[in-house]
This record gives sequence, structure tokens and C-alpha cells, in this order.
Amino acid sequence: MAETSFTLLDRLKRTDDPETWNRMDLLYGPLLSRWLKRYGVQPSDIDDLVQDVLMVVSTSMKTFAHNGRPGAFRSWLRTILINRLRNFWRSRGQRPQVGGGSEVDDKTAMY
Repeated sequence: MAETSFTLLDRLKRTDDPETWNRMDLLYGPLLSRWLKRYGVQPSDIDDLVQDVLMVVSTSMKTFAHNGRPGAFRSWLRTILINRLRNFWRSRGQRPQVGGGSEVDDKTAMY
């Protein structure tokens, strides 16, 4: 994925235009889904969590201040995703599952 367009970020801050938010969803929905898969989220929950993250972005976008560094927006987006994911796990009384077999599970159980 290429760098985030400053014009898209500016439009997201200034408008509630559905086309602009559709563009945001088309660009970042797949990225959010990949991140969630890496955290072991079940496919049946991914779409709901992506929508939850995008909802938080839509309500928080006006306060986002890009610092000019590459990846700043994606870093902010990932922070939102992590916080929503923590809330999701907490609401279900879950902890993230560690993949990799019983050896990994045994080691994490000791901590």
C-alpha cells in the first residue's frame, strides 16, 4: 500500500461525504482485516471489528494531527485497532491465542 494521501486525510477531517468514507473503507478495510487476522481474530468477527475501528476513526478524525512522518496515519489507525481489539477480547472474557503448537503454549503458560 502506498503512502496515505494527505488530500484524503484532509477531506476525511472536513467532510462527512459518503464517497470519501467509501474510499477510506476501500483503502484501509483490507489492511485492517489483515492486521486482525494476524492477531488470530476469527473470520466471523473481522468485519464487525473493521467497522468498529472505522467508526472510531470517523468520530476521532477531526482531532488527528499528522506529524508529517511516513506511517503516522497507519500508526494511529493501528493504535485504534489494538484498543478496539482489547475491548473486544475483554467483552468476551478472552485472551489472545498464541499459535505455534504446544511448546509455545507451554512457555506462555509459565508467565
